[in-house]
Amino acid sequence: MRFLILILFWVNLFAVSVTYYGGAEEVDGTMALVEYKNTKVLIDAGAHINGKNDIPFSVKNIDAVIITHAHTDHIGRLLKLYKKGFRGKIYMTSPTAKLSKIMLEMQNRYAKNSLPSIQPVTKLFRIVPFYKKTKIKDITFEYFPAKHIPGSASIMIFANKKLLFSGDLGNRIGIFQRLDIKAPKADVLFIETTYGDFVRKNIKCEFKEFQNTIAENINSKIIWIPVFALDRAQKILYEIGLLFQKGLIPQNTKIYLLSPTASKITNSYINNPNWIDNKKAIPTLENTYFRSNEFLKTKYIKKLKPPVIILSTSGMINAANSLRLLPKFISRKVVLLLFVGYQSPESYGGKIQSGENTIKINDKKYTVNLKYKTFHIFSAHGDAKDIDYWLSNNKNSKIFLVHGDLDSLVKRKDDLTSKGFSVNIVKIYHKYTF
Repeated sequence: MRFLILILFWVNLFAVSVTYYGGAEEVDGTMALVEYKNTKVLIDAGAHINGKNDIPFSVKNIDAVIITHAHTDHIGRLLKLYKKGFRGKIYMTSPTAKLSKIMLEMQNRYAKNSLPSIQPVTKLFRIVPFYKKTKIKDITFEYFPAKHIPGSASIMIFANKKLLFSGDLGNRIGIFQRLDIKAPKADVLFIETTYGDFVRKNIKCEFKEFQNTIAENINSKIIWIPVFALDRAQKILYEIGLLFQKGLIPQNTKIYLLSPTASKITNSYINNPNWIDNKKAIPTLENTYFRSNEFLKTKYIKKLKPPVIILSTSGMINAANSLRLLPKFISRKVVLLLFVGYQSPESYGGKIQSGENTIKINDKKYTVNLKYKTFHIFSAHGDAKDIDYWLSNNKNSKIFLVHGDLDSLVKRKDDLTSKGFSVNIVKIYHKYTF
């Protein structure tokens, strides 16, 4: 018995473990703790849309944070980590560092002094290029392109085994960059599952339908497009630029981008053309006319008439200017709402998308009279076909599914199992040891 105990102790001493504290059976709040020997690192530190962003462990023992990309659901708990005493290094690619500063500024602005300044946090940033091995005590990591947004990366952890964290993966239809690479070989892979077993179809037709929808309604409807500040806003501005170039919308169409953060990010895209694979996209994005002043005054909104296109954040209509516009637009038949991103079922966007006729906003009920339409082509996430291609070098690896709602995870597990993969769905707070 004593010999068996010694063996188990020895095995655990040299085993690597992974525990998810967000992003397991959910699409946001990604944060995974990797432990090996005397080293503890976090993969991402994302925030939850519902605001439940507790950190149920001591952050002072964390040696470093390795960031996959700059979306809030992957960096949104960095300020809280610092507030609780974390002073380790935060590793990221160069574009991720520039974009993270803008995103954290936005988060801090809405936190109403409950979070620390971003300056001491950004001083912890350490830039790491793709394909360079970086050592953190007992482990080494390496970044590989994920093609989700500029700077996005998958992370290979080298410990007793090779563990690959996909981060959010791009797709084959990306406007700015495309997922045309395969994952490096690893023993264990943690893979995002936002779209489950869904495969996009009629892609060219849907892009054309988006353009036609705007062109056919530009003179009769107020077109409202809630967007995410990072990457989604820039894609829609690019598409609007194409509409201008093709003469499909009047040259006097007013374009409002109601987000200081999205405006900063748009300028970052324009000023850093090396971030974007599709070099033709930059002039189109740059020449799109947009402005964000004077708009939210009630009198101005009442007088608003076509041709006009309004882009506002947040993309799920649960915060910022989108939430401010919702009670002003929700009951107006003249408004055409275009969904261009994932809508959480509990968000206002999700409730509209599900067909609810009446929605309560700030304790007041509103009748849903606006028209809406959904497009799936602008998501920066890969579908099952994209991720199957990315996975193709890892047929014999252990697969763990994260970053998806339970229904998507179950469907994807069945899908991958039928293709011969060994698949598990990650549970929140469960420690997986390898």
